[in-house]
Amino acid sequence: MHIKPKYNFSDWLDFNKECYHAKKEWLYLSDRYLNTLIPQMPSKEYLHQRHTVFRIDMLMYLYARLHRQPGDTRLGVLCGVLTHLLDYLYDHRPLSDNDFAFVGRLMEIRKDYEPYDTLTRAVAELASVFWSMVHNPSIVTDTLEKMLKTQRDSLQQVNGQITAGYLEGLTKAKGHQSLCLYYSIANPDFGEEESEHLMTFGHYMQYMDDLEDFYEDRLENRNSCISSVAEGCYEAGHLLKLALPDLAAFYKRKQFDFDFFSNTVMLYHNSLIRSCQRRERLQHLPRGVQRLASLPKAIFGSFMPVFYLTPLELTDSVK
Repeated sequence: MHIKPKYNFSDWLDFNKECYHAKKEWLYLSDRYLNTLIPQMPSKEYLHQRHTVFRIDMLMYLYARLHRQPGDTRLGVLCGVLTHLLDYLYDHRPLSDNDFAFVGRLMEIRKDYEPYDTLTRAVAELASVFWSMVHNPSIVTDTLEKMLKTQRDSLQQVNGQITAGYLEGLTKAKGHQSLCLYYSIANPDFGEEESEHLMTFGHYMQYMDDLEDFYEDRLENRNSCISSVAEGCYEAGHLLKLALPDLAAFYKRKQFDFDFFSNTVMLYHNSLIRSCQRRERLQHLPRGVQRLASLPKAIFGSFMPVFYLTPLELTDSVK
């Protein structure tokens, strides 16, 4: 389901310019903090990290523009890197209760943490930089605790006994708490009223994330609320149409640039839906043809990094 935005070309250029800045900041953080870690990770994780960085920075950039303020690209990129590293830690290691507590201490920068390997050392160092940039640590600590709880609950997706209702509730909670976390990082005055109007939009964003990860979730036997790409594309459009009125109820005021925000979200939605549909068509082609078909995207991405926001294709993400 496609939704028609009204969008100025100059806004699109500004958006692509922000992606240039994000690429520069990501390379800087990678060179300074991840130069030992990245060579130890599977090659596909580099692409996953890039995608997460651009997606989270986009989310925080749009939120800044919504508030008619300049965005903090380094903070947005840093949030993207930490999001990816925590996802990588959760998804690729068996974690005990003690490990979960350890991750919490890493992110909260308590005095008793002792990073025991390259990954947790990188998380601790980046988290230290992160907290030095946060304007309201108390509210971020609160939203972080709620987000980490939903992250822990989401690991149960590998359990085939999960009901559809529980999975839908988990998707809503994870999306909402993640959104509240990023927005509380960007806005020291983030409050409960604003949070309430983000529930449906958070559900939409998490659903889109699950749609992007459809093939990887299936490969790794994780339960998903999406049974097919076609169904997922339709439902994503439905969820966005539900979310926009909730957002407008809070943000359609003079102090906010809601039109820019909503139109950019609709443009983002249409781009990702087309990309998911394209990926669905590519999967039926031989691997060599898939790589050839993906070449133009890689070339365009080198000078228009906004293309890095589109989902990873099978030739990149499933190896």
